Amino acid sequence: MIDELKIISVKSKKNGQSCVVCLNDGEIFECSYDLILKYKLGNGSIMVPDLLIELKKEQRIFDAKQSAFNYVSYKPRTEKQIRQKLRDKGYEIDESGIAIEFLIKFGLVDDAKFAKQFIADFLKRKSSGKSKIMSELISKGIDKSVAQEALEEYYPHTETFEIALKATNKKLSLIRHKPKEKQKEYLIRYLQSSGFDWEIIRKVLKNIQFGDDE
Repeated sequence: MIDELKIISVKSKKNGQSCVVCLNDGEIFECSYDLILKYKLGNGSIMVPDLLIELKKEQRIFDAKQSAFNYVSYKPRTEKQIRQKLRDKGYEIDESGIAIEFLIKFGLVDDAKFAKQFIADFLKRKSSGKSKIMSELISKGIDKSVAQEALEEYYPHTETFEIALKATNKKLSLIRHKPKEKQKEYLIRYLQSSGFDWEIIRKVLKNIQFGDDE
């Protein structure tokens, strides 16, 4: 029977950020350099049970922060997306909360900023009305009030008709072979699903040239 736990080896990993710690009872676990230095761990260090528990707890928080950082480094994410990603990786609510606080502290997560950029990027890809973009923002976890504020400030309201007209002409080019009434019905459904209100839809329909009936 082992009288006390001791570290028998601390080996650096190739990633240069952590070490593999081996105990005399056969247990092996990964530990960041920060924690190695914080607790002054090395060959022969005594590992009392309370210290081992605390070390593993801090390591999980460190890993959660690193995972969250890697996730937002690829592209901007909302707080909801980050929480879901960490939950999928098995982190607890409190661990995820600490990781998100870490990102917020360094300006790496900002839902208001995300909403602004999302609106600009979305309109570059697809001509859409406010309600469509609102739905997209909410689905990504943006609070409704934050989404509304972003739309009021960054959606080009004075260009809504032009945006809808552009979308209509692009779609119309694909359905000109259909009878005129079918074209109209199709475009109404399309514009509604794209988030344009009825006033804009009526205005657009009055300003386009439908294809000829067969």
